Amino acid sequence: MQGLRLQNIHKSFEREGSRHRVLEGVNLTAGEGETVTLLGRSGSGKTTLLRIAAGYDFPDQGAALWNGAPIEGPSPHRFVVFQSFDQLFPWRRVGSNIRFALRTVNPKLSRQEAGERAAYWLEQTGLADCGDLWPSQLSGGMKQRAALARAFALQPGLLLLDEPFAALDCIQRRTMQELLQELCARHHCTVLFVTHDIEEALYLSPSPAFLTAGGREILRLNRDQANQESIRRLLSQPGDEEAML
Repeated sequence: MQGLRLQNIHKSFEREGSRHRVLEGVNLTAGEGETVTLLGRSGSGKTTLLRIAAGYDFPDQGAALWNGAPIEGPSPHRFVVFQSFDQLFPWRRVGSNIRFALRTVNPKLSRQEAGERAAYWLEQTGLADCGDLWPSQLSGGMKQRAALARAFALQPGLLLLDEPFAALDCIQRRTMQELLQELCARHHCTVLFVTHDIEEALYLSPSPAFLTAGGREILRLNRDQANQESIRRLLSQPGDEEAML
């Protein structure tokens, strides 16, 4: 299968001398070019699952696959964008941040070509005139645009986003959601998008996923179940989430 496939993922961490289970046999797939939004209560294991998909962490049991191959570590083909606005190197200008990433991933890339790609993606994300600015000169929304520009410049097959727009105001958030949709559709990128925002989850994906309490199961909501009322019930009530749908 092309795309992301997480099979029977178990994960626990050492905490105060004992093992704390975070994920207990969950399964999730995101097909090629598909955007999957992932909801769940705080502490349910959403970020842990995303880190496993990125290759930052490894499951205790189960398999994490990208395009059928095991995920054995971080890769520029699977790029992560976090919520923090501090994802850019503050000592490099915005354009230099992108050029540096490009030439780190591909040392054979010429300075000219790296510069052309950086300029293209800055234009695509509405930052055409910001390449010579320092990150400290950008607003929060502009920093997230720059982070997306750098991500797409590397042409990843899988984009992993951990609440990247949570700190933005509602107008900026919708603008960034629209931009993400446009770029992903144009460049056929697979996306796993972790969020606490029900409206955002429904806007970005017609069939969002829900990670149950204790990381026991992922429920993929169909079109009839994918509404704010059903998701609020899942988020607010403990117990058998599947019975609540």
